[in-house]
This record gives sequence, structure tokens and C-alpha cells, in this order.
Amino acid sequence: MDEVQKFLRLKFEAETDIVVNEKTACWKQYALWLERAQMKILRKKVIKENNILRVNIHRAIKILDDAITARIPD
Repeated sequence: MDEVQKFLRLKFEAETDIVVNEKTACWKQYALWLERAQMKILRKKVIKENNILRVNIHRAIKILDDAITARIPD
């Protein structure tokens, strides 16, 4: 078992008090726990991307507004 798997299993066991091994039927709980952990990571990424897009859209709108309202020299 590699270090990441070992770390995840130990973290799961610490949070749920369920020991994961091949002889028990706790694999479904472990898989659901891993999915929830991954969903948290994905949510953070989506929020970060949305914030970046929001800032860029506001910049683009400001540039368009400045271009539309700018006076054309006579």
C-alpha cells in the first residue's frame, strides 16, 4: 500500500472509528467518505474558477463600457 492510501485510510479510521480491511464490509462507507472528500476539493476549485471568471467578466464589461462611452475626437 502506498503512502497516500495509508494516509487516507488512517484519516478515515480517525474520523469514523471504522477499521478498513478486506474482511469487513466497510468498503462502501470508505468509498463514500473518499467521494465526499474529493467533492470538497472539487467545490473549492470550482469556487476559485468562478471567482476568476467573475473578475475577468467585470474587467471585460468595464473595457466595453469605456469603449462605448469614450468620446470620439472631432
